[in-house]
Order: sequence, then C-alpha cells, then structure tokens
Amino acid sequence: FHYFEYYRTYKDLDLFLQGVPIFENFDSTKDRQKLEQYAKEFSTTKGIKLSRHRIMLVGKKVKE
Repeated sequence: FHYFEYYRTYKDLDLFLQGVPIFENFDSTKDRQKLEQYAKEFSTTKGIKLSRHRIMLVGKKVKE
C-alpha cells in the first residue's frame, strides 16, 4: 500500500533518513544540496512530504 509521511522540518527529515536504510550510503553532509532541493519541492502546509510504500504478502495454509 502507498502512503505519505510528513516531516515538520528539514532536520526532522534528515534525522529520519540517517536512521533508516532507504537510501544506500546516505550522508547528511554530502547529500545536503539534494535533500534541501527535495525539501523545497515537497514542502506542504503539513510538512515535508515523503512518499512511502509497503508490500504486503498474505499467505493461507492449505489443509490436505
């Protein structure tokens, strides 16, 4: 399913990205310009919008 998360500030988004393996080799200093551009482009009244998705698998055991 697809959903959105909102981060109040640039710093909040930066801290989140430092703690999760969404982007391989994320570096706050090296990637600052790109992250600032993202924050500028996706700023809303709710905060900085980050699109997220999850894949759910549902299994059912079949009785023999």
